[in-house]
Amino acid sequence: MVSTQPIPHMYRILLIDDSLMDCVLLERAIQEQGAELTFANHGSKGLALLERERFDLVLLDVTMPRMNGLQVLKALRARHSRRSLPVLMLTDRRESELMVDAFQEGADDYILKTTDSEVLWQRILARMQLRDEQSVVGDLHRMGNQSIQQPPPSHHFCPECLTCVREDAPTCPSCQEPRHRWGWCLIEGSPFPELGQIIGQRYHLVQGLGRGSTGRVYRAVDLDLGRAFAVKAVDLTGEGDLLEEARLQILDEIQALVRVDSPYVVKLYQVVHIQDETYGLVMELAIGRTLAEVLDARVSLPVSQAVQFALMISQALSDIHAHGILHLDVKPANIVLDRLSTGRYHVRLLDFGIARFVSRPSSHKGIFGTPAYISPEQLLMEEELDARTDIYALGVMLYQMLAGQLPFSDDAPTGDLFDMHLNAPIPPLPEEVAEPQLRSMLDGLIAYMMAKQMSLRPVDARQVSRILRKITAHIPTPRVRR
Repeated sequence: MVSTQPIPHMYRILLIDDSLMDCVLLERAIQEQGAELTFANHGSKGLALLERERFDLVLLDVTMPRMNGLQVLKALRARHSRRSLPVLMLTDRRESELMVDAFQEGADDYILKTTDSEVLWQRILARMQLRDEQSVVGDLHRMGNQSIQQPPPSHHFCPECLTCVREDAPTCPSCQEPRHRWGWCLIEGSPFPELGQIIGQRYHLVQGLGRGSTGRVYRAVDLDLGRAFAVKAVDLTGEGDLLEEARLQILDEIQALVRVDSPYVVKLYQVVHIQDETYGLVMELAIGRTLAEVLDARVSLPVSQAVQFALMISQALSDIHAHGILHLDVKPANIVLDRLSTGRYHVRLLDFGIARFVSRPSSHKGIFGTPAYISPEQLLMEEELDARTDIYALGVMLYQMLAGQLPFSDDAPTGDLFDMHLNAPIPPLPEEVAEPQLRSMLDGLIAYMMAKQMSLRPVDARQVSRILRKITAHIPTPRVRR
């Protein structure tokens, strides 16, 4: 979750970028926040400035003449550690493949050049706060051949918050739950068998966060950086074709998240082997509430908020579809909401557990997706899936956000629910959702997105975004009470 604490001091940021336009846009976004920005229009000048002056963070363009961003990063890391000087790479969509090399050379994160200025600043602020926290916690980096400080082994966990604990601990260090007279629960044989382990020689799995059809998710602490990540443990066990299909599926998940450079999609950083056929996907830890939790608590959303959420989700889908990737399980539980300092929410798409590349025909003969959001073509399995499959699911979600209920009830038997996706008309939105003209526009968009035939839906998520922006212009501005 993004912190809203005040900036402790004026951060000094060095921007190394040969594009004057990028410099002007970034200067406006950063200086509005009270930070100081210094320019260097090529790599050697930036390295010279780092020799003479102190900076808190470097924004580094990937593509530059004379010295490209990776060469500058390598030279920079020879003198400045990640702990002392964070580096965020600035990239265009077409340069996303270089981000893997950038992380290997010592980059801390990347920012898409078209990122919204507020999101860009929150990324910078989060990196600065992480660096400041590390200076308090202490240096956990490896020095020479010195090994990382290892936590004591744990074989028990707290049943309330699923955090690993020492056997003799009187209370849980996370939720303060007192130890039961029979002791703490044993990790062995629990739904989270990897809990308490250190994987990849640096990621301590300290808490179970949830389980899904494709793996177990943990909160992990990076012992090298002191930073929290999410780790998804995935088993690739099986026989024959089933094992090969599982391997292709996990490969798709890895490629999907590494290749996508979107502020609306949770990032994957690393893949580590745990044991046997179990692998861990080290991902950005998304702490915000899910859209499913918000809908459960509030039932429905105001029209303006529902449309804004749908717009950001459509942008996330546009970004993954641009890489030839389908999500295939778009639903509120896979949408995380981060509350920004302005009070607005930022939406991100997560869990590519069943994602696959559009260009690779799937040999899997089962049904992908969650029944309440599944498209007719996923049920019929008669035609190749494409971006319009995810658009159908977004249409279901938009209806749910506005009406406070699903268009086709998931309380019905699964067979009946599938039949409604295939044959039943979409019910109109309730009258109280909006005035007639606006409600008619929303009904029309939902019907367009949820058309039974793929050929009758929007051709891509960008078209959905354009329609949503037009609808936004018709949403009345809330009156301010005086």
